[in-house]
Amino acid sequence: MASIYRRKDSKVWWARIRAEDGSWKSISTGVERKRDKQSKADALEYATSVEKAAEAASRHELHTARATELISRLVQISTGKPLETYTIAEWLKQYLTGKKTTLAEGSLSRYTRSIEDFIEHLGAKAERPLDTLTVKQVEAFRDAELETGKAGTSVTLEIKVLRAALATAHKRGLVKLNAAAACDSATNDGETREVLTRREIGALLRAAKELGGIEGKEWRAAILLGLTTGQRLQDILRIKWGAFDFEKSEIRVKQQKQRRSETKKTLTIPLDDEAESAVLDLPAADKAGDACIMPTLSKLSAGGCNGMSARFSKLMARAGIDRVEVRSKTEGSKGRRTFAKGFHSLRHTAASALANAGVEESVAMDLTGHKNKTVHRRYTKHQVKTLRDAQGKLRGGLED
Repeated sequence: MASIYRRKDSKVWWARIRAEDGSWKSISTGVERKRDKQSKADALEYATSVEKAAEAASRHELHTARATELISRLVQISTGKPLETYTIAEWLKQYLTGKKTTLAEGSLSRYTRSIEDFIEHLGAKAERPLDTLTVKQVEAFRDAELETGKAGTSVTLEIKVLRAALATAHKRGLVKLNAAAACDSATNDGETREVLTRREIGALLRAAKELGGIEGKEWRAAILLGLTTGQRLQDILRIKWGAFDFEKSEIRVKQQKQRRSETKKTLTIPLDDEAESAVLDLPAADKAGDACIMPTLSKLSAGGCNGMSARFSKLMARAGIDRVEVRSKTEGSKGRRTFAKGFHSLRHTAASALANAGVEESVAMDLTGHKNKTVHRRYTKHQVKTLRDAQGKLRGGLED
């Protein structure tokens, strides 16, 4: 049975414990030697815990979870502070909580899905200590996700999310190895986004006119704004009247796809004449600054069978445009059907047309709001006149 004693050359309590081979050994408890009863009690608890751990190890009963629990208690006894330990699931969930204030809504949703899918894949193993996570487990998750039919690019994003979460754990000394960093990304399955031709854009505008009503006029304005500003679907459909300066023929766009921790950048973009006419033709009853210019389409959700993208897909079908299926969805598959053409193609079309027209890359990036290859460089600032000149060349760069 463990016991404690004083050593003249030490300010902490020492203990004698029974080792695995039955011999007696002296160890330092790390507990400061004081005259009070609590000091002795802590030192004796420390010694007893170490002795019990040795006994459990000799019987091959000291599993990882129990060892972590004992070590945590020993650290708390000797330092007064508990050891920071997490299960795999606990850490990943805490990481998500911390990201709620820094990630944009869409990015947070993707992070959440990736982490929830990984925890579900691990099952009971997700309750094991964080530092027991292995590269093989991450690789198994990657392979399992690919087998369900998910696109390689989607699976690669999931691995990137895990890498980021474990990188933070590594910085805090919670793990020695970032298991996800040692896991290769999934093979890119070649998903691409194609541009729309001049003929297809004309067909879309005619389809919007034939659709008629408020929705038809809203789609016409959305298409022209998407083409001439290169902005994303949600940013276009939810733009408000206050964003327009019709005297200067300018539009101010605050892109939603930005980190929450960053100051939201507002792009000032020239308003194309045809797009401006389409906007002014919108039969909005309320043109107050905080009212959406497209009250019908702005109420749609981003996804879903009747969301923004799905509704635009129906308009493309009406226009007779082949969306070009890239990936099909098989029965029981987690993957989704993907197409090379959609509203986002207008963003690609704008960038491509500007390049074809010989517009300087940095000017084109200011018009569309694109970031450079490293995604971190700040946009080069240009006068609105320079952007207007570039915008005037855009249609000339469209493919026939």
